[in-house]
Amino acid sequence: MRTVIPVGKTIQLPELNGQSREELFEMFSKQGKKMYELKEKQITDANMNMRDLERYVALNLIDRHWVDHLRGLDDLRDGVGMQSYAQKDPLVIYTQESHLMFEAMYRRFKEESLRFIFSAQVVKREKSIYDSSMTATHGGEIGRKQPMIKKDKIGRNDPCPCGSGKKYKQCCGKAGAAGGT
Repeated sequence: MRTVIPVGKTIQLPELNGQSREELFEMFSKQGKKMYELKEKQITDANMNMRDLERYVALNLIDRHWVDHLRGLDDLRDGVGMQSYAQKDPLVIYTQESHLMFEAMYRRFKEESLRFIFSAQVVKREKSIYDSSMTATHGGEIGRKQPMIKKDKIGRNDPCPCGSGKKYKQCCGKAGAAGGT
C-alpha cells in the first residue's frame, strides 16, 4: 500500500483490524480518491494539466512494459520446446504462460502508473540562458541566423527559360558555351 499511495501527512489510515473486505475496499477507495484530488489540485495550481501528466506516464510505462513483455515472450518461446519431453503440448504451455505473463505485466503497469502519478512533484525551473533561441553572431549582434537560400541554377538538361521548348544545352546554354564562359 505504501509503495503505491504515499501514506503519511495527507492520508491517515484508521485501525484495520476487524473490518470486512468490502469496508476496507471502500475505505481505500475513498482515501485514494482524496489523494488523487489533492494531487490534481497541486498540479493544476502549478498551471499544468493533470491529463497530460497521466498521458505521459501511461504512454511511457506501456511502452517500457510492452517491450519487456515481448522480450519475455521470446524467452518463453525459446524455453517452451523442452515441455514436449515432459509429454506436454508446447503450444498449450506457451498460451497459459504467456497469459500469466500478460496479467503480471498489466498488474505492474497499474501499480507503477499510480506510484508515478502520486509521487509526481512540481519543480519550477529558472529560465536559463541556454533556453533562448537567440545566438550571437561575429558582429556582436544578437539574432537568429538566417537560413541560406539556394539560388536556382539551370541544369543542362532542364527546359530553356527563354520558352523555346528546347533543352538549355541545345538553346541558350550552347551560346554561353561558345562565348567561352
